[in-house]
Amino acid sequence: MVVESATFACCALVAWLAFGVKVFELRGKRADPALCALVPALGLCGFAFAAAALAADGRVDRWLGAGVVALVSHLLMLCWVLGLLAVLAHWTLPGAAARSTCRVLAVVGLTVVGTQTALFAAGGFRSRFYLVDGPSRVVDLVYLAPCLTVVELAWLVAVVQCGRYARAARGRHLVVGLRIAAIGAGVLLPHGPVRAGVLLAADRARSAWEVGLALWQGVGMSLLLLGITVPALCVRVTASRGWLRDVRDYRALFPLWRDICTALPSIALHPPVAPAVERLVLRDLRHRLYRRVIEIRDGWLVLRSHVDPHTAHEVAASLSTTGLTGPDLQAAVEAAHFHSALVAYTDHRPPAAPEPVRLRTGEDLDGEITWLVRVARAYTDRVGTTSR
Repeated sequence: MVVESATFACCALVAWLAFGVKVFELRGKRADPALCALVPALGLCGFAFAAAALAADGRVDRWLGAGVVALVSHLLMLCWVLGLLAVLAHWTLPGAAARSTCRVLAVVGLTVVGTQTALFAAGGFRSRFYLVDGPSRVVDLVYLAPCLTVVELAWLVAVVQCGRYARAARGRHLVVGLRIAAIGAGVLLPHGPVRAGVLLAADRARSAWEVGLALWQGVGMSLLLLGITVPALCVRVTASRGWLRDVRDYRALFPLWRDICTALPSIALHPPVAPAVERLVLRDLRHRLYRRVIEIRDGWLVLRSHVDPHTAHEVAASLSTTGLTGPDLQAAVEAAHFHSALVAYTDHRPPAAPEPVRLRTGEDLDGEITWLVRVARAYTDRVGTTSR
């Protein structure tokens, strides 16, 4: 039973990973009834497969009694698929109809749980296989029939609804997720009838089928859970990439912004701090990044009159001999303008340019950030990282 136990443990891990992703998504969507139903359903799925792994291992039965862990696994699996049906109802039906369907599912779930528990208590089951082993093959089938019926219904509905909405959905990640979920449910769909057939097989044949059935269920369930998780996971990955880009840009602007704010303290909403403290700032970065760009531009409005146009041309000519071309050359020239203007301002020199030097600007705020980051890096690399 090692293969079966390992397979079910992997399924439990996948379910809990999906649970974690959806819990994170739920923080901003607590009014979404489908998501509110999906999160606990995924948690139950994880516990169902964890119990299945323990049941397949068999050692826990020595403490709790033969077949008890398998019964718990079956009941948790039933709750998971009922939760999945509730999610599909919220996805596909109007609010009132979805709530009515959920009430029906709750009644069905309570009925099946009660029936299966009563059959287990009256059946004299033992635990030689992952599925509890009753006094006869017919008793086994009667015991599992209610659960298998609900599970097969869930897979059928999942195949139909996920396939239908994958054709109509917008957004590449959502379409891919729905298709993967439909494939996973399609893989699981024949599992129930085959399982019922195996229940009626001889002990030797039944034992040989157990490994294949466990792997079959593991593949199908992993695909289904992956499909459910892919859209939210892709959104989180995209958001994380944006956050990492903001961290990089925010830190790249620091030397230029710090020197400007040191010379012109009045433009800074928050004064510069030590670089070590600066690296601890990880929240609200988008707002902070916008603020930093605005303060750099505000500082330039004050400093630009301190750039001598004649000196500016000489700087541009000098930098062009270093091998820089195009935007890199322009960024280096602007970095030199910032440096010379800061030096002149902090030395209290009078303005030198009746017609201020104009700098390049971005087409929008993101373009402005991209350009100023390039200028700030040139400032750091070619002018220095400390104030004069």
